[in-house]
This record gives sequence, C-alpha cells and structure tokens, in this order.
Amino acid sequence: MTVNQVNEVDGKVAIVTGAASGIGKATVELLRARGAKVIAEDVDPDVRSLKADGIVPLVADISRDGSAEEAVALALEHFE
Repeated sequence: MTVNQVNEVDGKVAIVTGAASGIGKATVELLRARGAKVIAEDVDPDVRSLKADGIVPLVADISRDGSAEEAVALALEHFE
C-alpha cells in the first residue's frame, strides 16, 4: 500500500470527535480539504462554526449512550 492510498479519503465519510478545536478541528479541515465529507462532533457548541459544504456539525457528548448512533444517523441523512 502506498502513502497515497493510505491518505485517500476523497468521497469517504468521516466522523471526528473533539472537533471544535485543536487537533480535532484541524483533522476536520484536513479531511474536508482532501475530499471527505465530515460529521464534526463535540460537546462544545462552538463546533457549529465549522458548518460548511461537506461538514455537518453535531453538538453531542460521545460518552453518552446513543451518541455514536446519532452521529452515524446524521451521516446517513446528509451524505447517503
């Protein structure tokens, strides 16, 4: 497997937790720049500022039961 194959995310859907700031936010931006569609999840409401074409913010607490299912459902709703 080549480096290009490992980094290929164009057309994929990613769910990024901790997306409101720092490494999480940078990950959202990098994935989107490389063509992925992203659910940007964080407990911090500031995650809403990431809303853009191909980025759907989700204010949620990943430690809460049902949070992962909510993120997947949102991805299916927006990107399927």
